[in-house]
Amino acid sequence: ERWESQEALAAHGKSAHMAEFQKVMAANPPVGRDLRIYNTDEGNPL
Repeated sequence: ERWESQEALAAHGKSAHMAEFQKVMAANPPVGRDLRIYNTDEGNPL
């Protein structure tokens, strides 16, 4: 997924569908995960 800013990512984390997702994840916790943030420009179309 892609967000314009750290603030936009934080707002996404507080959204209704993420609250629902967190409930599912709490009931079915992953064995592990590797989350990363990459800072990039807008890129160029191919």
